[in-house]
Amino acid sequence: MFKRILSVLAALWLSAAAYAAAPEGRIYDTQAEREIAPEALVQQLKQADVVLIGEKHDEAAHHNAEAWLLAQTADARQSGSVLLEMLDASQQRQVGEVQAWMQSGGKTTPRRLNEKMGWNNAWQWQDYSTLVHFLMGQKDKVLAANPDRAAVRQAASFVPQGKAGGDARVREALGKIMGGNHGSTDGLVSMQQFKDHTMAQNLIAAPKPAWMLAGAIHTSKQLGVPLFLRDAGYGGKVKVVILADPANSPENEHGDFIWYVK
Repeated sequence: MFKRILSVLAALWLSAAAYAAAPEGRIYDTQAEREIAPEALVQQLKQADVVLIGEKHDEAAHHNAEAWLLAQTADARQSGSVLLEMLDASQQRQVGEVQAWMQSGGKTTPRRLNEKMGWNNAWQWQDYSTLVHFLMGQKDKVLAANPDRAAVRQAASFVPQGKAGGDARVREALGKIMGGNHGSTDGLVSMQQFKDHTMAQNLIAAPKPAWMLAGAIHTSKQLGVPLFLRDAGYGGKVKVVILADPANSPENEHGDFIWYVK
């Protein structure tokens, strides 16, 4: 029992230390066309109804930046929610039960949490363990962003009906990306856009403020979820932060803020 208590305390101490200072890098405000401090970014995000954070899934610096942002804005999101691309609809009940247990005093280490919440190990747990452990202990709800895998497999012929999401140029751009990453575009663009459509609907339905962590393509204002929010007529204030490698600069149009994280 004593060892278990020590391990929990150590995990909490490491989490707190990780969120104490902003990660190094520079943040570019694409609307103001200037660089801003991390603290200024926090203040802007606190005023949004929906925040999308675009990451590279296996980049530790991106997870550190997400953790810092979520910790700095936790007070403004106590009645809100955080949606994760890494969770799908079939996991929601189990995730909700574990979060309720943790909020009522249940203790677990990041190492054991993945088993309790039914984490899909296709997403490397070591990349997300500290961040998810922190989120599950917060008041804001942890929600699945993605549809379940069976629904995605059945969406190979999905075609968006909205003007923004259904734009042929969007599907063409996604096709080029899918081809480069997967070697084929057969059905992949449709499944990608089905996910984006579902994520947008989940964000609209989620308690506000609602934050979503997902791959940068999903969060792009030119290619992903923001297009489907627009097609749905969502009128809330939406902000997009794209986390980027300083050596690989995305076009500014993809986000409201580009954070070149070191």
